[in-house]
This record gives sequence, structure tokens and C-alpha cells, in this order.
Amino acid sequence: MARSTSLVQRGTGKARKGLSLRSIPRSPVIANVAVALLALAIWLGGSLSSVAEAAPAGTPFGSFEAAVGVAGGISVKGWTIDPSTADPIYVWVTVDGVGRHAYADKTRADVGAGLPLYGPRHGFSTVLGASPGNHDVCVTASNVGEGSHQPLGCRSVTVRTGSPFGNYERAVGGAGVVTVSGWTIDPDANGPIYVWITVDGVGRHSYAGTNRDDVGAVFPGYGSGHGFWSTISVSPGTHQVCVTASNVGAGSHRPLGCRAVTASPASQDLRATSTLAAAWASDRCETGAMVNRRVLSHSTPVNARAVDAYAALDRVLRATGYTAGWTWAYSCRVIAGTDQYSLHAYGLAVDVDPTENPHQSPTSWPVRFSSASTREGRAADVAAGQADTVFTPAQAGAVESIRTVDGLQVWAWGGRWRTLLDTMHFQINVTPEELARGLDPSTTG
Repeated sequence: MARSTSLVQRGTGKARKGLSLRSIPRSPVIANVAVALLALAIWLGGSLSSVAEAAPAGTPFGSFEAAVGVAGGISVKGWTIDPSTADPIYVWVTVDGVGRHAYADKTRADVGAGLPLYGPRHGFSTVLGASPGNHDVCVTASNVGEGSHQPLGCRSVTVRTGSPFGNYERAVGGAGVVTVSGWTIDPDANGPIYVWITVDGVGRHSYAGTNRDDVGAVFPGYGSGHGFWSTISVSPGTHQVCVTASNVGAGSHRPLGCRAVTASPASQDLRATSTLAAAWASDRCETGAMVNRRVLSHSTPVNARAVDAYAALDRVLRATGYTAGWTWAYSCRVIAGTDQYSLHAYGLAVDVDPTENPHQSPTSWPVRFSSASTREGRAADVAAGQADTVFTPAQAGAVESIRTVDGLQVWAWGGRWRTLLDTMHFQINVTPEELARGLDPSTTG
């Protein structure tokens, strides 16, 4: 049965811009068409209150968007609307014919934007338990008022189980360190797992919880937090570096491979500050050459031509577990006790946690690292004068190992200087032209 409905501006009795929706049937066949016309009416000037009078009742509509296997079950997502109400409704979800209700009340801004008459709270997202293997998953929108329940479709889904899988992608040698990266997933785990990394047979665990959007796109049921990226202190020379994914639940530990990696000595090819200042001369104390970027704990002005280098420093320190309480880069000033401008005046240097990474002059060389296993223990050693920095060798080495595509060292650390120790301080070690050629992604986390 059909009912004639016109779109009339409430309180005036006049149609908006002459628009009228005549004879919208209460039929599930054209429910979507009617709703689209209503959305068009709003765009042409009708208010939600006036358009509400023209909303058709009838069978629900929507989209069964995804069904993917996750640890111990199946994740189901989509959205649905019943034209008879602006409130959320239920969907009936079955796995191999056995069903349960799920409330479609999740916020979906895209649905609300496309169908503003009904608002955004029409998404459904639920996980149903399922055994390993292949399953048929179906979703039906539960009708309210006129109309009937509406099947939204069925999908075939495989629930995996067993040993972890993944990819040991890179092992790169740096200044006294090796950096290992890749990803791994255990189909029986609800989140990230650990990998066991050995260097010449001596091992340590590393948490594989780094965000990897590319992995999440291929395995959406498990999310994106499955990357590992670890920097390990080693002696100079060639080392055998192996990675094993640690199993959870059914299955066994899964070797991801071994690689031979050569680490260079921890000494650096440091360029003089005066040489670098001359190469970047046009940017000295030029606030217009700076942009604000967050570096670890703080947003600070940095040289616009060095933003990629700062981003790499931020990533590698975070990946090693370093948490900063204070950072700052640009400051138009000279080096204390001289008339030479610091690279801070060019936006090319950053200081990190000066209380725990102090400036010391005169001092002995080389830098003294703490052997404490915790940040608090290393800070106590610095306060007691038994260490020069809270950075570990791996953390400092991770920054020093960042390279350009030409293999040039991008950052120099003040903890390697021989005339003084400035362990808070990292500064750019390349020219604008060298940096502009790009960074080696295998060294940037």
C-alpha cells in the first residue's frame, strides 16, 4: 500500500524550493532510493524536522562490510538502518547457521554524513567464537515496524590457528649496533607477541607491537600492531643475527630466518660545526626557515629542510623504548664561551633531557654508559657521577646509524666528542644537498 508524502517546511506550509516527494511507497524495494531523495532534499535546504515527516517506513537496509578470522573467532562489521526509526536496530549474525543478536549502535560518521536524517549510530562490530577452519557467516537486519527482516549477505571465512607467521625483513649494521626489523602474527593471540633475537647465539626478547599499517591491511582481523624493530649493541665486525617468533597457544615457535650483518666501530665521521654552519649559512637565526614539529616529548621549531631527519630520530628513539621529558631544537645563540653560532641557531640540533644527559667540560673520554637495566637506575648513576648519560649504547647508536641514501651519517651525538661531553645534544652531520637526496629507510625505523 502506498501513501502520498510531500516535503513541507514545518510551520510555513510551503515546500522548500518547490521540492515535493510524491507517493513514496512504503516498499523495501525503493527504500534506499527514498532515503537518497531525502538526503538530496536536505542538501537543497530542507531541515531535519521537516524532512522527518517524509521518511519512508519499511524494510531495513545497510551493508555487511567485512568478516575476518581473528584469534578464536570471527570479527563481523557493517551498518544497517530501518527507515521506520532513527534509533539503532539489531542484526542477527550466524556462523554455520548458529546465531546471536548484535546491536547496531556503533558510531559511523560516514553513514551519518551520507544519511543525516538517521544520524551516525548505526554501525555493528562484533566478534563471534569459532573453531579453526572454514565457516559461513551471514548477517540479517532485524526489522522494526512495517516491512520484514532483510538479509545483508553471507561470506566464507577461515579462522587460522597454529604457529606464528611473519617476515624478518631487515638487519642493518650501524655504529656499534645492529638494527633488526620485520613483523609477526600468532593466529591464537589477541594482540602482539614477542620475537627472540639472537646475535651469535646470544638472545633477547623484543616485543612485536610496532604499528604496521601494511600488515593490518593484509590481515585486518589482527590489526596493525605487529611490527618489531630492535637495535642491539654489538662489537665491530660481522655477526649472525637470527629471529624466531614466540608461539602462543597451539603450534610451536617459528624461526623467521638468519642474516649476516656487519657493524662498524662506534667512532664517527664527525664534521666540524663550522663546516656545517657554512653549508647551512642561509638559515642562521631565520625563523622563517623553521617549522614546528614534535620531537619526542615537545613541539619545537626545527629547520624545515631537516624535518625528515628529525622524524627519523624521533622514530628510532621511541622504538628503542626511550621516553623523553624535555626536548628543544631551534635557538638563535652562540656556543658558550665563543663567538661561533651553535647549530641550534640553524634549527639543526636538538637537546634531550639535559638533567639526565648533562654537558660536561672538561672531561675524560670515552663516554661512560650506565650498566643499570632501568631508566631510573641509569639516572641514579648519572646523578652519582658514575655515568654520563641515561641513553643506552643501543639508543645512542640507533640515532647515529641513521643514514642518507648515499650512506652518510645524518646525526652526530655530543657524547662522542673528545674535548667535552654533551650527551643531551644531537646535531645534523650532513649538508642540505646531501640530506635532500633522502634517507635510507632501512635505518629510520
